[in-house]
Amino acid sequence: MIRKYTMEDIPQIIDLFGDHHPLMAGELSELENALEKGINIKVSELDGELEGMYNLHMWNSPEWGKSGEILISAFGALENRTEVLKELWNRAESEIETNLLEFLMASHKREDHDLELLYSRNQFKEWFSVLGMVYSGGRLPESNLESRLYTGEDFEAYHMAMGDAFETMRREIDVKPHNIFENGDHERMEVLEKQMEDMAENTYLFFHGDAWVGSAMILGNEIDELFVVPSEKGRGYGRRILQDCVNQIIERGYGDAFLKVVDWNKQAIGMYKQLGFMEYVNMKYLRKIISR
Repeated sequence: MIRKYTMEDIPQIIDLFGDHHPLMAGELSELENALEKGINIKVSELDGELEGMYNLHMWNSPEWGKSGEILISAFGALENRTEVLKELWNRAESEIETNLLEFLMASHKREDHDLELLYSRNQFKEWFSVLGMVYSGGRLPESNLESRLYTGEDFEAYHMAMGDAFETMRREIDVKPHNIFENGDHERMEVLEKQMEDMAENTYLFFHGDAWVGSAMILGNEIDELFVVPSEKGRGYGRRILQDCVNQIIERGYGDAFLKVVDWNKQAIGMYKQLGFMEYVNMKYLRKIISR
C-alpha cells in the first residue's frame, strides 16, 4: 500500500533518506524541520512496516518549464526491493503526468544499481556526479584574510562575480542558466535578491587588504557556494577561504566540516584532498526531458 506519511513515520523516513544518501548534521536538522511542516512524501507499507518512499518536489523553471525532482528510496535489505522501487515509481509517474511536468531530475548513489536500472528503463539520462567530502581533522593554518557578512549592498557585485566564477562548470555540465546573473530578467533578479537576504547571515565575503577576493556560505557544518572572484584566481585564495571556513566550523563546536563538489571540478577536488577532506559519497544525477 502506498499512502501519505504521518508524523509517526518520520524516524523511518529519515532512515530511508539516509539509505538514499548519507545525511550530515545540518542536512538532518533541515530534513526533520521540513517533515514536521509537511512535504510531498508518499510511503510504501506492507503489514504495518515501511518499505520505501518517494518525494516529488516541483517548481517552475524559466529554462526547463514545469520541473520536478524525484527522490525514491527503499530499504537495502528488502528481498523485493526492485519491486518496491518500481511500485513507487509507478505512483510517482502518475503524479508527474497529472502535474504535466516537462523536466525531471533524480539522483542515486553510484553503487545503487537497483535505482540505476529503474531510471535507465524510464528514459533518464546521466547528467553529472557530485562528491560529498568531509573533513574530520583539527584546525587548519590561519590565513591573513579578513571577512564580513554579506549585506544587501553587495548583491550586484556578488552575483556578477558568482555568475562568472561558476559559468564554465555550469556550461560544461549543462546546468541552466549557465551564468546565473547574465541576462537575468527583473523577476529572476528579485528572486535571487530575496534568496540572498534569507542567506545573508550565513554568507561571508573575504578580503585581502581592500580587495574582495571571494566568498563562501557556512550552513551549520556545511561549506557551500565557495568561489574566488574571477580577477583574483590563481593566487591561492580558494585554499585560504576554505581554511577559514573549516576553522570557523570547528570554533562552532562541530566535529566535522563537509561540502559537495561536482566531479568535473578536478582542481577543487585535488585542493580539498590536500587539506584533508575525504570522499564519503558519490551521487549520480540524472535528468529526463518530457515532450508534451
